[in-house]
Amino acid sequence: MATEPNGHDTRTVSERAATRLNGEVPTCRRCGVEVPAADALACVSCGFDVRTEHRGKFRFWGTITGLLVMTVVGIPLAVLTGAAALRHRRELKKGVVE
Repeated sequence: MATEPNGHDTRTVSERAATRLNGEVPTCRRCGVEVPAADALACVSCGFDVRTEHRGKFRFWGTITGLLVMTVVGIPLAVLTGAAALRHRRELKKGVVE
């Protein structure tokens, strides 16, 4: 890591983000700050236990929640759209609407 004598990181924001995305530097999953040592127990910024892995649970429940929301919104929307299309077809047959 390139640092100045005062301890500040000299890399650009995009360089730091690239190292985090590539998995080269361990980061805190709560606040996103780089963890200084791979064997660190907690984040120096927020105190989050970096050894635990919670992403699987959040990903699972996020997927379930998304599917539930799409179902609750999607089914009534499909029924209303279908009913409007049926009404329009009937009006076309009667010659009311062009």
